[in-house]
Amino acid sequence: MRYRQFSIIRRRTDGQGAPDTALLAAIALLFVLGLFALASSSSYYSFTRFGSWYRVVLYQMAAGGIPGLLLFSLFFSVDYRRWQRWGVFWLVLTLGSLLLVFVPGLGEVRNGARSWVSLGPLTAQPAEAVKLTALIFLSGWLARIGFHDARSIGRGLVPFLAFTAAVLGLIALQPDLGTLLVVAVILATVYYVSGAQLLYVGSLAIVSLALLGMVLMSGGYRTQRLLVFMNPDLDPQGTGYHLRQAKLAIGSGGWFGRGLGKSYQKFAYLPEVSADSIFAIVAEEMGFFVAAGLIVLLAFIILRALRVARDAPDPFGRFLAVGIATWLGFQSFLNIAVMVGLAPLTGLPLPFISAGGSALAANLAAAGLLLNISRHVPHAGGKRVQ
Repeated sequence: MRYRQFSIIRRRTDGQGAPDTALLAAIALLFVLGLFALASSSSYYSFTRFGSWYRVVLYQMAAGGIPGLLLFSLFFSVDYRRWQRWGVFWLVLTLGSLLLVFVPGLGEVRNGARSWVSLGPLTAQPAEAVKLTALIFLSGWLARIGFHDARSIGRGLVPFLAFTAAVLGLIALQPDLGTLLVVAVILATVYYVSGAQLLYVGSLAIVSLALLGMVLMSGGYRTQRLLVFMNPDLDPQGTGYHLRQAKLAIGSGGWFGRGLGKSYQKFAYLPEVSADSIFAIVAEEMGFFVAAGLIVLLAFIILRALRVARDAPDPFGRFLAVGIATWLGFQSFLNIAVMVGLAPLTGLPLPFISAGGSALAANLAAAGLLLNISRHVPHAGGKRVQ
């Protein structure tokens, strides 16, 4: 998987073929299932807060679905190789959007984090878009400098650490611990795949751990979440309440679930039922087999993304596909791990499923880009190269 200049040269084509139909079908299925899961999990909250059973899912479509489908169409239609020429644009967009949350009158604080920007009746979370914009910039830069420069200190490691420190530092200032982890893993993985030495990737890990330590040592609910993760019985009616209710929801679903729309936990017992905790509601209503099927579907998409990366015709496409696979895979794992008690609460949405217009739009944009890369996979004798 790691890029080498002396890797085997495959036959390539400049034209655009058909996308990976299996990947397209899996993404479409996940998107539709996500809307059904959101409609069910958010119904009680939506009715008590807004007087409509479907207010949350309708807002999800307006703020994330429609913009996301437009972005999907854009990234699916435009040759992905064109985006590499826009390096300065992606750099400015990445850093500029993260700075918007600190602008008085635009930035909005929620749950102790300044991660949101108010745009009239709509709100946006710039850090979600940064997962994609930072990935495009880094992939283009690494593809341009090549394998040997990526392994050097002056032309590879130092600029990479400077960019990464700027991005992660702005996220840490919000602070958004979950997004910081996801972005750090995306950037580190792509850098490693480009040919960087493992020692260099370890340098990024040190930077990320330092920022993570700063956030955790700041006190407040983040420190409490870590303590509760280490000792679940420490505060069962306070910080530990969320995890206990999530486990109760998953366990009460059994093999076949209570039935669609019949969750008990969504009635103001489990916090964030339509966002971070939506997997627990899916498991409660639909049971083990459907919840496991959802995990299999996510795994299938990630594996197909890695296949696209393997067969991509150039380093830029390979780095993008690897980054998207890492993004969706690590974030899905972390979200589900939190719900079953394998990781401390982080506040990350489940890709394509959880409420969050910014997250859904970014996921759909990334899906369009990934499918665009699959349209350029080289063919030999009419068959996709294996």
